[in-house]
Amino acid sequence: HRVLPRAWCVPALVRATEAEALAAIRSGHLPGGGEFDPARMALVEADVLPHWRPGGAVTGTNQVRSVIGRELRYYVNSTSACVLVLGEVYYPWWRASLDNTPVDIIRVNHAMIGVPVSAGSHVVRLRLQPTTVWIGGAGSAASLLACAAIAIAARARRRRVEPPVVTGVR
Repeated sequence: HRVLPRAWCVPALVRATEAEALAAIRSGHLPGGGEFDPARMALVEADVLPHWRPGGAVTGTNQVRSVIGRELRYYVNSTSACVLVLGEVYYPWWRASLDNTPVDIIRVNHAMIGVPVSAGSHVVRLRLQPTTVWIGGAGSAASLLACAAIAIAARARRRRVEPPVVTGVR
């Protein structure tokens, strides 16, 4: 077995169900026969990139460089269209851009990220944008502020309603 880099381009997509993809990854054999070579092909579900046609050989190199912050940057140079396969686990809150234009990501090889890239030299940026976490955090902060406001208002009301304490009167 050889180790693949953090990111690489593949010209071909192989359609497979989730179970078939997992079986191909485990066994090294494609559902319809033949060898699964992750360096040359990516496994995708039937409805992913329906108009994709296999490209020619991918040329050039894939250079991977992490950028400060949560953004990863990949430089791709290819003579034909390819899918950039990234060694990151697919989550729906990943966001990608191709030459600073937002693009959709796809799930490839059962659990990895893929980004379709046209021929030429491009910069692909990847960042994690967990919108649901931010929404949940904002909701929690708003609830905390509401509880604090209610507690302060109740305390102020108690001070106004309590009768004054009078001592020494018979």
